[in-house]
Amino acid sequence: MTSTVGVESVSVRDLNWEDRDIAVPLVATGIGEVPLYRWLLGADPGDDVIHWWADSLFAAHVADGARGLVGDDGTMRGVILWSPPNRRPTEYPEDLRRTTAAMITRIPGFTQRYEEMVTAETAASPAGTSLGIVFAGVERTSRRRGLLGDLVDPVIAMADDGGVPVVVQTCDPQLAVTYERRWRTTPRAHYTVTGGPTVWILQRDPP
Repeated sequence: MTSTVGVESVSVRDLNWEDRDIAVPLVATGIGEVPLYRWLLGADPGDDVIHWWADSLFAAHVADGARGLVGDDGTMRGVILWSPPNRRPTEYPEDLRRTTAAMITRIPGFTQRYEEMVTAETAASPAGTSLGIVFAGVERTSRRRGLLGDLVDPVIAMADDGGVPVVVQTCDPQLAVTYERRWRTTPRAHYTVTGGPTVWILQRDPP
């Protein structure tokens, strides 16, 4: 799929480990805008903390659930990460394992917040097989040009073809409305983390 941003064309392609250096910074920018991740990473997390969590998300999904919008010049314009049904176990590189061990010790209360988030998410998610969109974002200068759809549409189509529902979470009521209108999702449940935001879980069933 090819779209244009001004005079530049961008194309969607699967990501691999060679894209780590250009994909992770874009994911990090998006993470900094997500209230749930800001809560998870603690008060005023530094850029290195945000980059670590973005790197962790990328590593967890690059094997079978990562695509990017890449410009003619190789610039990453957008990224989507998803968990397909029966996702393969994550194989984290050694440098990321070392960083994770340091961050878990360094960030006060991280382990407790992470366990609360996972428990709440699991309880509110469908019990059966589904495809979960974990992250979908477009760089700030390329937004409001339909590029988010270029990332999400093929993943929705893939889930439809496989006959599995799509599940997405958001803390942004406006984004929830976008998913409901554009991709015909319906609110499934919501949860509120301690001292943090409310998260809505939306589900789209296959046609």
